[in-house]
Amino acid sequence: MFAKSVSRKKFLIGSFGALGLYFVLSPYLGKSLKTLFLSKNQSKVIWLYLSALLPPSYETQIEYRNTLIQRMDEELYFVNDSIQGEFDSALLLVEFYPWILGNWSSFSKLKREEALECIQKGIQSKNLSVRAAFSSLRMLCYLIHYGQKESWKDIQYEGPFAAFPEKISETRAYYKEQIGA
Repeated sequence: MFAKSVSRKKFLIGSFGALGLYFVLSPYLGKSLKTLFLSKNQSKVIWLYLSALLPPSYETQIEYRNTLIQRMDEELYFVNDSIQGEFDSALLLVEFYPWILGNWSSFSKLKREEALECIQKGIQSKNLSVRAAFSSLRMLCYLIHYGQKESWKDIQYEGPFAAFPEKISETRAYYKEQIGA
């Protein structure tokens, strides 16, 4: 059998070339949602939280999911650093709270029913920090969800009485410019 050897120089050039190509293309690989504040894992936690709270019909709507997560990301991107830090901590607590309950999985890996049960236990917890984390995330999810026009028909809300067109604020325009939308 004839074996072809590769020189050390070619191996290093090929390795660094592949690594460089991966580095250049990594922002575009596997990320269908661009966020400025939330990480990919935090987006998963928020989506499962939303999936557990909202009616099952929203679970399959990927575009709506991305809209909600980007809207949350937009709101959290413009708040001050202390609020961002507290929200990071709350998401971290929510992510690992199932371990405290005896599950061998983090929150983002739970099924919808298990996630809803975890949320209910978190909101009813005797620990003030756990209750605050779960309640704050729940309120943010509801605020963002019910602020979207797509949810209005489910609650039979026809929209603002005056029906003025939406005016995009400077911060929302800046955010859209930053994510390239």
